[in-house]
Amino acid sequence: MASIQGFTDGSYDYKHMRRVHDLRGPLPYPTVNPNSILGFLKEHNQSFGGVIASVRRLAAQYNDIQATFTLLVPLNVPHVVRNMSELERRNLILAHTLERAVPYNFLTSAGVMWINTRIPGDRILVDNRTTESPLLNNHARVLGYDSVPGSRATIIYIDQMLPLQDNPLSNIDI
Repeated sequence: MASIQGFTDGSYDYKHMRRVHDLRGPLPYPTVNPNSILGFLKEHNQSFGGVIASVRRLAAQYNDIQATFTLLVPLNVPHVVRNMSELERRNLILAHTLERAVPYNFLTSAGVMWINTRIPGDRILVDNRTTESPLLNNHARVLGYDSVPGSRATIIYIDQMLPLQDNPLSNIDI
């Protein structure tokens, strides 16, 4: 006798396991530590802090007091950033972050140098040959710097955002 149905019946289809809804609602946003990079930007009303807070996974990294990043904070964040997808905002934040805490006098120590960002294969050209403040990627000028109190992180203020580079490795999860 032949069967027209399949090899299995419906008892092995666990649809109830895939359609689980959390009845408690979304997780609460963690409190922002004032000694972190995110807390420092929030305290000084920097609009770039809101961009970091909008990407939840990166917000947790920048809310850590042991983060040893150097963040290049543009003073003018255009409204285009609000319309970006979460992946584009993530790449924008990682392109403005250096992996180590780099002091300002290190940026001014050489005539020309390359500094790696947190995106693998992405780097920033620092040019000190023409003026008293460094020029980044021939696009943005360094205006000043701050160190986050209670943390090892450094914040360097730049006059405008750095353009995103076309890098195929920018989709790698960091």
